[in-house]
Amino acid sequence: MITCCRAGLLTLAISVLGSSNPVAVQFDPRAAVWHVRTTTHFDIYYAQPVDLDSVAREAERAYARVSRDQRRQLSRKVPLILLPTTRDLPRTEQEAAVIVLASGAARDLDHLLLAVEPREGRENRMAHELTHIFGFEQRAARPATPSPVHRSAFRNGT
Repeated sequence: MITCCRAGLLTLAISVLGSSNPVAVQFDPRAAVWHVRTTTHFDIYYAQPVDLDSVAREAERAYARVSRDQRRQLSRKVPLILLPTTRDLPRTEQEAAVIVLASGAARDLDHLLLAVEPREGRENRMAHELTHIFGFEQRAARPATPSPVHRSAFRNGT
C-alpha cells in the first residue's frame, strides 16, 4: 500500500491487500525520531532505516520511468515518507496530516507515503503514485481556460 498526499492533504490510498478492515496502528509517528536522506529526486523521511538503500534505488528507478514516459521532470524533490508496514499507513486525511507534520516534511508539497513492507511490487506502486504527482504538477502549471460553453457565452454577450 502506498499513499499520495496532496498539499491540501487529499489522500489517495491503494491497498495491495484489498482489506478494508481497520487495524490498530503500531507505529507512532509522533514518538519517532525522524531522519532525512536526500537523493537526486527525493527527500526520504524515515524513522527506521530498514531497507533504506533499496527504497532509494527503487524510488529513483520509478522516477526515471515516469519522467521518461511523461517526457519531463518535476520542478521540486518529492517528499517520500517511509512507514514500517501497510498497517502504519494513514486511513484518513487527519492521520496523513499527523504523519507529515511529525516527519518534518514540507507541508506545502505533494507527498508519497510508502510502507517499506511488503517489498514486492514497491517500485511499481511508487511509479503509479508518482504518475499522480506529475499530473498534479502539470495541471497546476496550466493556465485556466474557459470551457467551450463559457467561450460561446462570452461571444454572445451573456
